[in-house]
Amino acid sequence: MWQPIALPELPGRLVAASEPAGDKLAVWTDAGVFVVKLKLSRAGVPTGAAEIWETLPPERGPERFDPATGRFRWRECRYLMHGECGPGGAVDGPPLAATRPDGQSLERAGDRVLVRDAAGAVRQTITGCGGGA
Repeated sequence: MWQPIALPELPGRLVAASEPAGDKLAVWTDAGVFVVKLKLSRAGVPTGAAEIWETLPPERGPERFDPATGRFRWRECRYLMHGECGPGGAVDGPPLAATRPDGQSLERAGDRVLVRDAAGAVRQTITGCGGGA
């Protein structure tokens, strides 16, 4: 099941975001790359909250991104990115699955992605995704 994450406010336009790598994820904007640490419960389950762990300047994004694998490299982690992070703003990385085994689904709507539950109700809207139809 997708776990919505309340990201801290980040500057700039979203370029790409990663899948979680352990308790961290990378969010790439045109103002920089932000490594965000997920807050976990005592049982090790994500709580949905997050805090900025590290910040990299904007010029570090392209030099640390490998378009052949769709991964952003930083320290020991390889973050699998989704978004407009390829050369010239091309969409790179594997697409997110449209439907999950639990019935949740993703639907593009212009520059938004709608997360729907099994009954089809919109549970979360992610804005500023670029591209799309």
